[in-house]
Amino acid sequence: MGDPNIEEMETKRDVEGLTKALKDKDWSVRREAAVALGNIADARAVEPLIQALKDENKNPRLLGIAAWALSKIGEPTVEPLIRALEDKSKNVRLAAVWTLGEIRDSRAVRPLIQMVEPLIQALEDKYWSARGAAGGALNKIKDSKAVGPLIQTLMGEDWDVRLAAAGALKKIRDSRAVEPLTQALKDEDSRVREAAQEALEKLKGKEVKDEQP
Repeated sequence: MGDPNIEEMETKRDVEGLTKALKDKDWSVRREAAVALGNIADARAVEPLIQALKDENKNPRLLGIAAWALSKIGEPTVEPLIRALEDKSKNVRLAAVWTLGEIRDSRAVRPLIQMVEPLIQALEDKYWSARGAAGGALNKIKDSKAVGPLIQTLMGEDWDVRLAAAGALKKIRDSRAVEPLTQALKDEDSRVREAAQEALEKLKGKEVKDEQP
């Protein structure tokens, strides 16, 4: 029967056909189907693409394309992606974190914060990359709801978690972070100290701008 005509299905906005193609035995067909679904950006593709994340978690190339497609769909993907933050696969969690960061929806703040907190048992030290990715996502979301939890995280045990918190606070620029960031200038890790200094400089710049008539 030959390979499915992905280009034709995309032109016709055939979400059902493209969803079926996501399960094709040929990885290149699955890849093209995911790209087409991202281009169409139809909410009906959310669950199939979430499943594709899980099916392709051992193939970074296809996993990344499925995540990209979900980011193009945007808001309808947020709740399923938040659930995916608890997936048993680290690759799926990382893909979900990246996608939420791209979408920049404030509903993702609390789940992402929990991924950077050092006491989350599901993310032990060997999964530091997931915590770092969560910090990067928070940098993009820039929601003031994250300030309180990030301040607590700034006092965590792991340097990479503290670094992620300082980086996120730098982006949010909330005056509540001034004192904790000042304390972080004494952190035992030079990278955290540097990030705290940069965050404070950004905060001071914002204060000067706000004071101008």
